[in-house]
Amino acid sequence: MGQLARAGAVACAVALSVWLATTSEKGENNNNNNNNNNNNNNNSEKGELPGGEGRKLSQGLLSAACLNPQVSSGQFENTPASPGLKLVGVSVLQRHLDRWLYKHSLIGNVCWPGQLNSSVESSQLAAEQCHSKLSSVWQEWPRQPDPYARPLYGSCSVWGDSHQGPPQATKQGRQHASFWGDMLKTQYVDRWKLVSPTCTLGDIALHCDKAQKNEITLQTVYKSICGRLPSSLQYAPEATLVGFVTEPMRGTPWYVQSAQCSGTRLAELTAEAEKARQADVEWNARIRATASRLAKASGRTAAPGSPSDAASFLDILIDCTIVHACTGLPDVPPSLLNSRTSLPEDQGGSLFSQVNQDETSSRVYNLNYFRRTNQSAFVEYASLYYGYYLAAIGHRLSLAALREGPVLTVDVMSDSNISPLLAIYQLDEAMKVRPPYLSALVHELYRDESGRELFVRVLYNGQVQQVCPGRISSSECPWAEWSQLVAKFMPSKETCPQFYTDFDWSGGKYHRRFSDDMTR
Repeated sequence: MGQLARAGAVACAVALSVWLATTSEKGENNNNNNNNNNNNNNNSEKGELPGGEGRKLSQGLLSAACLNPQVSSGQFENTPASPGLKLVGVSVLQRHLDRWLYKHSLIGNVCWPGQLNSSVESSQLAAEQCHSKLSSVWQEWPRQPDPYARPLYGSCSVWGDSHQGPPQATKQGRQHASFWGDMLKTQYVDRWKLVSPTCTLGDIALHCDKAQKNEITLQTVYKSICGRLPSSLQYAPEATLVGFVTEPMRGTPWYVQSAQCSGTRLAELTAEAEKARQADVEWNARIRATASRLAKASGRTAAPGSPSDAASFLDILIDCTIVHACTGLPDVPPSLLNSRTSLPEDQGGSLFSQVNQDETSSRVYNLNYFRRTNQSAFVEYASLYYGYYLAAIGHRLSLAALREGPVLTVDVMSDSNISPLLAIYQLDEAMKVRPPYLSALVHELYRDESGRELFVRVLYNGQVQQVCPGRISSSECPWAEWSQLVAKFMPSKETCPQFYTDFDWSGGKYHRRFSDDMTR
């Protein structure tokens, strides 16, 4: 894999720096009052959005297990960017808003004895959460009975492609997404002046998974930033919705989803890691032990027998706990909750914390296995599983800096998209637990006052992350170093041909040459 891709990434960094140096405007104020002042977002009252006085979060949702702490605290970043930098491009990968439960056949759609559901007869609170319009600007969905409410009807499901009642966005989720969109507006429209107040055509790129909860999240965030809903003419479904076009095709956002390299090599590496998982006595024993504790806490006589079913059981009961407790339903087993807040107990040593960590470890097991045993295989597997998305982010940021592409991109996917990237970056602390609702992995590109230096800053849920090897103090990573890191995780043309043929590398003069080099 890789010499051409790695060389191309380094060349891209050099060429972009030269271009910026020769085109930087003289006398431009690059600071934008950015970092010599205190971060306005940090002064907000807990639970109230900066710039949105009087708008409060749902009562009690100050739990890191329920909601991105950025949103619940109103604090966008824990550390401001270094002085003397100008923001030139941003890429946001975020989880969707709060939703109702998925259908779970493994538990027969029974979380625990006496569970409440979204029927009026069971819970007026839950029923009211889903009495909103189901359609987005891109699609319409008929309502389907909540599988957890049968034989009652329930209101919290939509008719999906699988006809199995995927969960829908909740009322409080829409509120939280609106808050998050307001925070993005405060940061990137008001403070940094990156996006124009009118959201000029071409300023913002939008992508999301083809699902009701994701589409509602995306349009709500956009409305908070721009003051209007996105237009399906400007943001066509095939260019916006991941999965609307089922095969990789240039001009569609297929690359925003993980595991899109269709060659045999990804399947071979996955099979190797899964075989190792089955033989991992220590890991399987831990998963089974945690599943047994959880089964007892949820009123069951036993947990599923196989390790794979035990891991799925952890996943399902996390879903049950998060949806019920974070929505405010008073039916969750007390051993899963904080006794003071009645929210999921996310402190170390608690049952819920252990369940969360063990289940999340199963999601990133393959990446961690190769990282422990074979660095070369780790790089190869990571590149094929999701490394190409980091390359896409690099391309986006380059075009933004060259003023030949959107300056802000928002991708709304799921927690299962964020966790692998945290693992690829080897952010051990951040990847321990499931990303809560509206979690956000943000990449920001800055240039210095001279226009000769570029820097990348990575934030996860408001915390600056050190992603470049050997850098432990600076908030930013030099563009050349970050580009080299990304190039390492770029798949080869032989193992992921569609990334070279079906990803749109056009957009700027330099990148057209770069694309030509890569596809020769």
